[in-house]
Amino acid sequence: MSTSVKIENVTKRFGNFVANDHVNLNIEAGDFVSLLGPSGCGKTTLLSMILGVQDITEGKIYFDDTLVSEIPIHKRDVGMVFQNYALFPHMTVEDNVAFGLKMRKLPKEQITSMVTEALEMVHMQDLRKRFPRELSGGQQQRVAFARAIVVKPRVLLLDEPLSNLDAKLREEMRFELKKLHKMVGITTIYVTHDQIEALSLSTKIAVMNKGVVQQYGTPLEIFLTPGNPFVAEFVGYANFLKGKIIDIRDQILVIKDEKYGYTIEADVSHMAGNQTWQVGENVMSTIKPENIVLMPGDVTPAGANVFEVMIGLNDYTGNATRYEMETKEKFEIKASVSGYSDYATGTKAYVHFPKDKLTIIKISEG
Repeated sequence: MSTSVKIENVTKRFGNFVANDHVNLNIEAGDFVSLLGPSGCGKTTLLSMILGVQDITEGKIYFDDTLVSEIPIHKRDVGMVFQNYALFPHMTVEDNVAFGLKMRKLPKEQITSMVTEALEMVHMQDLRKRFPRELSGGQQQRVAFARAIVVKPRVLLLDEPLSNLDAKLREEMRFELKKLHKMVGITTIYVTHDQIEALSLSTKIAVMNKGVVQQYGTPLEIFLTPGNPFVAEFVGYANFLKGKIIDIRDQILVIKDEKYGYTIEADVSHMAGNQTWQVGENVMSTIKPENIVLMPGDVTPAGANVFEVMIGLNDYTGNATRYEMETKEKFEIKASVSGYSDYATGTKAYVHFPKDKLTIIKISEG
């Protein structure tokens, strides 16, 4: 039976420094929730309070209807996977996985059966007699997962468990972790600064900055309808233009940019949620670099949202070519073209912001 988690007005202070500021989250039973944000945003501190290794300054944490913020760590029934794996170096794989079960003084036959089941889930049953020093980073991480789930915890906590792995192995482990969560169904809270991990693994994401939850929603909501410019930038948006809605034509917003005087047209029918818009509202227009269309500068394109630019830096990454460029009005634009592209520095070009690729964010003055 999965467990729900309720975080109610939780605040953590270290002297005058506020690490978490009135955090409220309702995590449904069986959810996989990522705490996503930059280093120092308070996500690991929040995880530590859920685990019980940090005291709460204010607020409460519940597992179902049980107030656990006043219960010692060893009675919370929580599984934990650390960034550095934290395996016992003098123990074999099977002894590492069995450790929590032995502490519970379960019968030997039951321990053997449960350890075998957990190791089979993470495909480590053939390496059960090895020591951590004889394992790769990915194998050690699998053992850490097995050790955390074998005790069948009410809640599983993961603190950036993939950050020490190389890019290819990280991608493989994401799929393994997703399959593992589907198999065991344990309510999982996952700390990461990697938006790809959060978007691919989670049922819900809490984007955090400076100790505050900026937005809490499904990956689709976060990705398509970021709640503010910080969230938008953190999940990969760029090219921000602040302005005001001057006209609405069905699902097309006409926006006047306040800094450069550009008129932007945006089709908001693709955005998640049922937002309503009004003429005169202050908004931020933004678009991901990969959604920008880059065109040669010899013929002026027709249509809305077209800008003449001068190519600045370019950077070929293998999968794409990234560009930084600037309009005559000094609006800096970042674009990414799939594959290899050879617009040279100093070349005139045009960029197009497709109406249905723009995301519009409501902003409040001040």
